[in-house]
Amino acid sequence: MSERLLPAGSKSLARAASADEELGRLSRQLDLAFRETAERVPVNSAVTIITTPNGPDLSVERLEKIDEPPSLVAAPRGERCAPSQARSA
Repeated sequence: MSERLLPAGSKSLARAASADEELGRLSRQLDLAFRETAERVPVNSAVTIITTPNGPDLSVERLEKIDEPPSLVAAPRGERCAPSQARSA
């Protein structure tokens, strides 16, 4: 791919032209998501923090199981397609 196409492609995909810039942006997003999630843990009755031999750990045992949708259950395991294959089908 031509280096001249990278900035235009990056703009159309709303991505930084530089890998360092993009990684920095993604790092800040991940940090914010982590902090927001951590703030909600104390008020989420489905989540508890347990002590393990390796230190504190999150437990979600109280969450209810969500069944897989019928379309996923009906799909043979070996024939499930990757997202890139689904677009071309």
